[in-house]
Amino acid sequence: MGGHAFKRLYCPRFSPDIYAKAKAQATVALQRIFSHVVVPTEMPVKEDYGDIDFLACGPRHSPTSTNIDNFDWPGTVDAIMSAFNTEHGRRGFLNVDCMYFAIRTPGDENDFWIQIDVKVCFKPELFEWQAFETSYASNSKMIGSMVKPLGLTIDPQGVHIRVEEIEQTNGPGSMVWISKDPRDVLKVVGLDRRILDAGFTTKNEGEKWS
Repeated sequence: MGGHAFKRLYCPRFSPDIYAKAKAQATVALQRIFSHVVVPTEMPVKEDYGDIDFLACGPRHSPTSTNIDNFDWPGTVDAIMSAFNTEHGRRGFLNVDCMYFAIRTPGDENDFWIQIDVKVCFKPELFEWQAFETSYASNSKMIGSMVKPLGLTIDPQGVHIRVEEIEQTNGPGSMVWISKDPRDVLKVVGLDRRILDAGFTTKNEGEKWS
């Protein structure tokens, strides 16, 4: 979200070195709370960062939190604030499946806040797919535009075939789910496997894709 969730805190863009340190610390903290934690792959060779985006699933303290309605949002926000040793944390207002936190910069040489965004995946079986969707700034938007002319749609549940005869009158009902495996989508559109394996090391590689 670019570090704008806490208007009264100084959350500037920060260097890759600080990003790596803060990501490592936050990952360890979140792994104490969730069974699945990942930072979706960023575009390679970024000069600076505005925040750190996490995808998390399976709150250890609340195994019955299986959907957006029964998820223990207050308890999870409190647990993460405690793990991060911060007083700044909340559930999103517009993005209601996300939580936002601000932590102090690692080390003593800098004195500002870093925003941590934690998006929740509610089903462990969809964790790999949703991590794929949100990698490289948003695979779902870029790849979604490529598969649409093929009669396919991707969403947080996976990839679907659209039934043209039904689509005009019942959009959701026209979609037939076929897979939640990112490898299937890459095969269909002929894209480089490195999109899945975080194998791009330069901007040019990331832009070419295949």
